[in-house]
Amino acid sequence: MEQQVNRIRHTIKLPLGDKEAFTDTRLHVVPYVRMYDQPYCMTEAILYDETEVMELRQASEHVHSVYERVMRFVQHELPDITLVQQLGIPMQLVEAARQSEPISGISRQDWIKGPQGWKCIENNADTPTGIPEAAYLAEELIQESNRLWGSMGAGQRLLNPSNELSSQLQQVLVKLLQHYREQGYSGSIVFSAYRDHAEDRANTMYLLKLVQQAGWEAEFCALEDLRVVPGEGLYANDNKVGIWYRLYPLEYLMTDESEDGFPIGRAVLALTVSKQLAVMNPLQSILLQSKAMMALIWALHEHHDELSSTMSTPILTSWERDIIERYIPPTYLNPEPFRAMGSSYVAKSIWGREGKGTAIYDANGACEEIQDERVTKQASIPSEAYIEDNDDQRYYADQPKVYQAYVPMEAVHMESTGNQLSGYLLTGVYVPGGIYGGLLPRVGGRITGDLARFCPAAIQKNSHLMINKEQIEEGESN
Repeated sequence: MEQQVNRIRHTIKLPLGDKEAFTDTRLHVVPYVRMYDQPYCMTEAILYDETEVMELRQASEHVHSVYERVMRFVQHELPDITLVQQLGIPMQLVEAARQSEPISGISRQDWIKGPQGWKCIENNADTPTGIPEAAYLAEELIQESNRLWGSMGAGQRLLNPSNELSSQLQQVLVKLLQHYREQGYSGSIVFSAYRDHAEDRANTMYLLKLVQQAGWEAEFCALEDLRVVPGEGLYANDNKVGIWYRLYPLEYLMTDESEDGFPIGRAVLALTVSKQLAVMNPLQSILLQSKAMMALIWALHEHHDELSSTMSTPILTSWERDIIERYIPPTYLNPEPFRAMGSSYVAKSIWGREGKGTAIYDANGACEEIQDERVTKQASIPSEAYIEDNDDQRYYADQPKVYQAYVPMEAVHMESTGNQLSGYLLTGVYVPGGIYGGLLPRVGGRITGDLARFCPAAIQKNSHLMINKEQIEEGESN
């Protein structure tokens, strides 16, 4: 295997124990600070310097712009068979995927800082989570830590690179609601997730409250309590739904059936096609969610002149190709390019989530375990594979794959309740509506799964780097 770790990422222990950090008020917003009887939310911050955050801010928006450009190309230029066979879009979702909306929803890109700099390895554009911990909990922990350090005269201070996230989320949600109202969707605004899924419900409730705080009437209805009347509408609490936010993957919805075999999911999709129901994130997000989209982006870049020769104008601009070359790792629909070069790569299921359906291959093409012995010896962060049931593993393993150049991750060493923990850093970057919102650092195995730990992202004020004065003043005002 090539070099596994590019460098060690610095962290700082916050002056908070779990009792002080995770108060009842905070647990009301983020009730899942522990998962699978293990700590999930940590009281140790991942440190970024100002130049890194500024690059991620700019790069994430540029990568989002490239995704949007290619999405429009797919919607308007490619035949249905290409969406199905190359992007893996289920035939039942093709018509929905072609519903072009001018406003993007909430997305979270996942980034790794490797030997060649920052690389975007995935785009979570359909149902991104981690929102309350990044938008709310990080600010709470950083501000309380700053107060404690100040009272101790420690001279330590952290800035929060995610302090814009709540406002950015609220802005894009309001833009979507205004757009759908202008399009004539007049029913109730309803936010849904599974009632007993603590993480999904908390993410959904956080967004719902942002909408309510902006002055919109909206309500929560558990997925289990929704009712579908084919050809008529979706109902929540006996009210017809006009605009529906669902923290539920579209590829799951498509196959949903009632106990008597009625295709509920297809009935809901039919309502969207007939303009009786608007859905957030917009249905076009299924194109952005497919990991095969990254392979298409790379193919359009790598074979640009040949492919553009059949078009009236170039598919991509030179600027967009520069962004792809700089920030998106080579990604293909088969592993042969990597085997020919003798380089390591990662195989990913196109609908994989939380690392499921992902495997790392070495330069000789040999498959490695999700978490090998070297990681196990130095980390008590167990592999996702140990808690998945067999059906879940098969669901992801049987999906079509994309193959992406392996990017070595940064190592992280931290403490939890007196125990040393080691793992690897994945940096999520929220880009609601195409605008940078904030960071979601997670520390896990070489493939980031459900058991990865969340750590607040922070910038040290007393860093040797010059911190922008406006950023400092903004941080002090919060």
